[in-house]
Amino acid sequence: MRRGLACLWVCLAVAGLNEIVLGQSYVLEPIDVPNCSYTSVHRFNSQGQLAGFARLEVGGAFIGFVWTGEGFSIINVPGAHSTYPYAVRNRGDVVGMYRIGPETSSIGFLQSRDGYTVPIMVPDSEITFVLG
Repeated sequence: MRRGLACLWVCLAVAGLNEIVLGQSYVLEPIDVPNCSYTSVHRFNSQGQLAGFARLEVGGAFIGFVWTGEGFSIINVPGAHSTYPYAVRNRGDVVGMYRIGPETSSIGFLQSRDGYTVPIMVPDSEITFVLG
């Protein structure tokens, strides 16, 4: 809860600064994936789609999502224990990382808008993230 309040304060401060400096204002809206204990939003594209992930239950696996403003599309890499999308591109492709098991190395991925997933691994690396 503290982290959420801190984030809200920072977001409000940044939004206020943008209104003063850039003449823009923003409306903050809570985003919670239904039936999940934790939701984290990471990046948005110019169409307003948001990429993020949510925990199914306390201590459980994570699922990925893209939020369009009208609803959630769940993003899961086939065979993954947990999926962590970090960005959604303007054409609908999603990038991030996934894990096969709860304590395994992370593997980057690119999932095309038609659902085809390409794993991305850096040789001899335990962690690979794709961020954008």
